[in-house]
This record gives sequence, structure tokens and C-alpha cells, in this order.
Amino acid sequence: IGRTLMQEAELLLLDEPFANVDSDTVDILIRILRQMADEGVTIIIVLHDMDHLRRLADEVLMLNGGHGRWVAPSALNHQHAPAQMVPFTLGGRHAGTA
Repeated sequence: IGRTLMQEAELLLLDEPFANVDSDTVDILIRILRQMADEGVTIIIVLHDMDHLRRLADEVLMLNGGHGRWVAPSALNHQHAPAQMVPFTLGGRHAGTA
């Protein structure tokens, strides 16, 4: 993240950036990432933690078996995502299959 800030990159790819990170540092990282996004940086993050996802994401793409299965803007994340994502997190093949 620091290198991206220094290089003024347009795209940032992160894989589980909050794994093994204390909650205070996660809060700092989320604020930094939100600021970067507000400044026009495209950020693609692989996350499995729904709380972090809700705090950070503008859009969500749920992948299952390498295929996009569910897409939603942030407005839906808080209201509908958990119920629609449960089949995927339990190993279902598509929405409605557990």
C-alpha cells in the first residue's frame, strides 16, 4: 500500500490485506484505502471477512468456482449480501443451493 501511495498507481490489487492484522491497524488501512478510492485509485480486494467488506466495498463480485455468481453495489451489501452469499460460503454451486 505504501509503495502504491508513493508511485501514485491507478490500480491496487490486494489479497486478504487484513489477515493477521490487529483491529486498530485494520481501521487505519481501511481509512487509507477509502481515501485512495476517493482519489480515483481502482482497488480490487480478495476478502472473506464480511465486516471488512461492508466497511470498504463500493461494489461486490462474489466468485464461486472461478465464475462471477453475484454482483451488487454497496447499497445492497448491507441489506442483502449475507443471505445471498450463504449458499456460496457453504459450498453451494449457485444462489439458492446449499
